[in-house]
Amino acid sequence: MRMIGSIDQEANAQKFCDYLLTQQIDAHAEEIDGGAWQIWVEHDDDVDPAITELKRFAINPNAPLYDGSTKAQKMRAEQEKAARKRRENFHDVRTKWAVPSAGAVPITLALIVICVLVGLATQFGSNEQSKLYHALMFDYNDVLWNNPDTLEKVPSMFDSVARGEVWRLVTPMLLHFGLLHLFFNMSWMWRLGQVIEARKGSIRFLLLVLIIAILSNVGQALTGYGNFGGMSGVVAGLFGYAWMKHKLQPYEQIHVTDYEVGLMLAWLVICSLGLVGNIANAAHWVGLVAGIVIGAGPWAMKRMRG
Repeated sequence: MRMIGSIDQEANAQKFCDYLLTQQIDAHAEEIDGGAWQIWVEHDDDVDPAITELKRFAINPNAPLYDGSTKAQKMRAEQEKAARKRRENFHDVRTKWAVPSAGAVPITLALIVICVLVGLATQFGSNEQSKLYHALMFDYNDVLWNNPDTLEKVPSMFDSVARGEVWRLVTPMLLHFGLLHLFFNMSWMWRLGQVIEARKGSIRFLLLVLIIAILSNVGQALTGYGNFGGMSGVVAGLFGYAWMKHKLQPYEQIHVTDYEVGLMLAWLVICSLGLVGNIANAAHWVGLVAGIVIGAGPWAMKRMRG
């Protein structure tokens, strides 16, 4: 994919991309600072003819030649229909979890390594005397921890955060309770993290993880119990983000398969029904909604602006 130039107005940028599509050239426009729109061509073989067409378009963007939006819309609908049919008919297990690598993913790898190390250091939550375990959980109150029957004496689930221990808003995502818990979450983190970080960059990916972690952890804490942990709230949020990008902005190449959508939603429902024990369901659903909102936000804003 190559950027070939820019066009000042969104309407003209879309008109030009529509025209390129009628010429069998796949392209899309992306907004940049200042109100201009960059034109990106999907295939390198189409770059030179697309540049030539862009020069012609700049001379007279209102020429009747470029009034082909109806034809372009029909072609896009046909392409999407064909792509959907291919996805439905192709279910190769070897490629369901395969993600094209577009760059290094240090944050994804670091999170996985840290979770493994924390799991080993805390004996996967079985060592409740671990200082590290207490330091990472959402809230640690001596009265509550040593005397669980006195829950009514604890004024707030957010005491530790109120004392300035703000890291607790995030760090429960590093705790895991058992090898299966860790494996499940890290598998999804690798699947989703590598494609999102590769496409959006490490800084944006880290911010996305932190925002989802805070929202999902706070959502779970509001249920009134601070002894929870796991990356599943963040994983659900990353899934929601990738799901919306796949549906609404497919040109960003952040994809999930129909199989993965069904698997994740089925798992969240099974957890919510209590069929797999005591699960932080509030973190799951808050994370999912947060990811959906963040993922769909840019598309929704463009729609609102007309």
